Amino acid sequence: MLEVLSAKKNFEDGKPIQHHDIALHTTVRHATTSHDTTQHVIHKDLYRYQVEGALWLSKLRNAILGDEMRVGKTPTAIAGADLIGARNILVVCPGIARPNWEREFQRWQMLLRDACTVMSSKDRPSGEVVIVSYELICSRPILEQLIARQWDLLIVDEAHMVKNRAALRTQVLYGADCSATKGLASKAKRVWLLSGTPIPNGLHEMWPHARALFPSAVKGLESYTAWLNHFCYAIEGDWGTKVLDARHVEDFVDRFAPFVRRRLLKDVQPDLPD
Repeated sequence: MLEVLSAKKNFEDGKPIQHHDIALHTTVRHATTSHDTTQHVIHKDLYRYQVEGALWLSKLRNAILGDEMRVGKTPTAIAGADLIGARNILVVCPGIARPNWEREFQRWQMLLRDACTVMSSKDRPSGEVVIVSYELICSRPILEQLIARQWDLLIVDEAHMVKNRAALRTQVLYGADCSATKGLASKAKRVWLLSGTPIPNGLHEMWPHARALFPSAVKGLESYTAWLNHFCYAIEGDWGTKVLDARHVEDFVDRFAPFVRRRLLKDVQPDLPD
């Protein structure tokens, strides 16, 4: 990932953003709803910070849960889905993660839903919860069935895989121009992105998400060129545009802060058993 200067903006917990996390070590206002008020829809074995994460997700139409690996984004997202009463849920994830998502739904969901894991282009995605790989959403027979449905929630796991605006998987999710007027995102009431590394290489990789899901974050920078020129130092080389570094990081933080939550393993360690 690009190394950028630390942003000087302080967030609600008083901690400055660190350069290696750019905007994604922001904090948001913690939900004040007590655990007791959610017992009927929240699994009793979730950690406190996972309950807080689920409550935060439930308040947003579109969001990025950028918790570090091993913090437990999957149970948090499932709990959030329970809180909003989502029944028709589409999970797009790497192929290797499909069995894990099915197991996690069986373990953590409090609203009983039938799940269908799509393993080939010949399968019929007919369950309330449909779990499908990035590869198979690009298969016409599967895509036609998915896009014919209305989804309460679209969960995009390992969402850093949707960083290239020209990639087929990005266009299948967000439409050819990443406006979300077409594509699977246009068929979902809510879209939650999950990734422990949301920005692998540079701020330019956040444009597809901003353009499709966060209108206020992309305001004034709707075109990719405008976004690139504003947030990146870049040069044109023999192999196309090469991004060298980030700039206007504080502006980036301000634009994305309402929609992003990231917790590090060391931050939630007090909640974990010895």
